[in-house]
Amino acid sequence: MKDTRPTRIERRHLKVRGIYATALTRLVLDMGYGIAEPSREICRRFGIGENEIPPDLAIEDREDMQGVRILGSREAGEELIRRLWEVLLDMVVRRGSTCGDSGGSGRGSAAWEIEFPGASKAALDGLRDRVLPTMMHHHRLRIIASDYLDLFEGEIARKPQKKRKLEREFLERFLYGPMRKQGLVCLEHVKPEGEVLRLGQGEVLSLEGSRILVRRRFHRGRYDGLDMPIEPGDYGLTETEEGNWSVRHRYFGRGGRPKGEYLNVNTPVEFYPDRIRYVDLHVDVVKRGQGEPRIIDREDLAAITRKRLISSRLEGKALEVSRRLLEELGFSTQERAEGREGSG
Repeated sequence: MKDTRPTRIERRHLKVRGIYATALTRLVLDMGYGIAEPSREICRRFGIGENEIPPDLAIEDREDMQGVRILGSREAGEELIRRLWEVLLDMVVRRGSTCGDSGGSGRGSAAWEIEFPGASKAALDGLRDRVLPTMMHHHRLRIIASDYLDLFEGEIARKPQKKRKLEREFLERFLYGPMRKQGLVCLEHVKPEGEVLRLGQGEVLSLEGSRILVRRRFHRGRYDGLDMPIEPGDYGLTETEEGNWSVRHRYFGRGGRPKGEYLNVNTPVEFYPDRIRYVDLHVDVVKRGQGEPRIIDREDLAAITRKRLISSRLEGKALEVSRRLLEELGFSTQERAEGREGSG
């Protein structure tokens, strides 16, 4: 039955729908927002009465379910995004069109497309788990095998002591098993601006735990960041692990001659049955042959922060990762050189 009592609207209200609704509702309630036009599930889960309060913002799934769209007041939307960035480190924001506000008051309506990469999904998993029994990687698994996820989480609700066992079983059945069986994956390289690049299929050489090694063969073009041509017989080994803030590419010529390394800095890696997905953060660490490693494209990282696609916190994290990778790659280069000197 609807709550028909008069309501004083003294705070902003959000209408939230989609696969992130429970987690986002928990988060925005903690922030002091109200919930407008709640669904029956949200009413039941949070003890909220039904209402018809007009929302300041509406939040709904994107078609690919890798994030949400936010629609409504520009002023309210920008405030919400600032507050979300305090919790969701790697959240990416793409601003759409704005209408109204001819007087420059900031009160026109606008649209935002929000990307929830690996760290954001993990944070949202934790928020949902405060409300309902929630599997590890819940929001990613909702994209992969939604109906089965409901069954497994229902079992977890009945037998919470089996949570870890059921999580392992689910991941093997719907994620790692299919990856191994198919034996081929592509790299889904998402640009902060929104472009999605599929970097070609590679052969899965090993998948141990959550660590993967993939071999890709090349035919023409140039190696990004190394300023070197691709030659006949070249191939690459790509190595990463779920949750890693980088993807390592090692390039070889015919006969296994090392040509260089390229360490891509990105949001935490996510595995899907047919692909490895992350959002590229532009800054990278590269090394040609036996040369010294170096960081490239720092200015491109700074540019996406200025454009407010990412937060300054995420820029800082990307720089921290790139400096660590530079140090690690420098040490490995030094160790190889010392090994050659010792062998003489």
